[in-house]
Amino acid sequence: QPQHQHQHQHQPVRVVSMAKPRNAKIWNKDIATMIEDKKIKKDKSNVKGFFASNQDEGWKACLEAVSAENAKEIFVSESGHIVGLPDFMEKREKDFCEGVIRGNPEIYLSPAQRGYLNIISMRSGAFGILMSFHNCDDGSVYTTEELQQKASNILGFDVAPKMELKKDDSKKYGICPWTEGIKTLEGHGLVSRTRRGQRTILHGNGLQDTFSLTKDGKIFLHCLIQSRGDEVMQHYPGVIEENSVPNRTGPGAQLQVVPAAAAAAP
Repeated sequence: QPQHQHQHQHQPVRVVSMAKPRNAKIWNKDIATMIEDKKIKKDKSNVKGFFASNQDEGWKACLEAVSAENAKEIFVSESGHIVGLPDFMEKREKDFCEGVIRGNPEIYLSPAQRGYLNIISMRSGAFGILMSFHNCDDGSVYTTEELQQKASNILGFDVAPKMELKKDDSKKYGICPWTEGIKTLEGHGLVSRTRRGQRTILHGNGLQDTFSLTKDGKIFLHCLIQSRGDEVMQHYPGVIEENSVPNRTGPGAQLQVVPAAAAAAP
């Protein structure tokens, strides 16, 4: 038979090392702390989804397993595999632990915020408002007019048409991109508003509300650029820098999860 038919038989076998590198970071404490922090955040905000009643036992078991005195060490092996996660973990729990190790900021967001991250429209007022805070000083505050202008410049259209002046007229004229966008962002806890006066007529009293990103808003914006940066650059060239988008083929993207039992097998 032709020689090329036998070539595949002589290819070298790739050996995957599960050995712990010297000075490897042990992630048990970090994972336990993050599970506790996430539970505290859920309890304070009364948000369902992370420690929902039907998931409580699973998360409690994970917390106990990674923080026990005799817990298996969780680390990244020489070959880039995550070793030592409890075997009984479900996908949501493994994804969370992997997110802690990868440094994925999405784990700090609520389930509703993570869901919105995947569906936010690049042509929406909410997107324009969020991107207005990109590359701004930490803690930047904008008045209504300033934020409307910045969002309009990014999107290429007026997010606050002047025909919609009165709040009661929204049914007649429809909800403008600004009204809908800022309401959505406030509802998700991504933008904070400081009220400056009556709002029956826009700016009628000469005072304007001011807006800033919340802590969750800053994380959300970072995640938006990380996960959908290519899409942003395609729609709005120059709004973000090319080096803002991570290399998804880098070492962090290659991490794989190996159950504790498999890692302990000879």
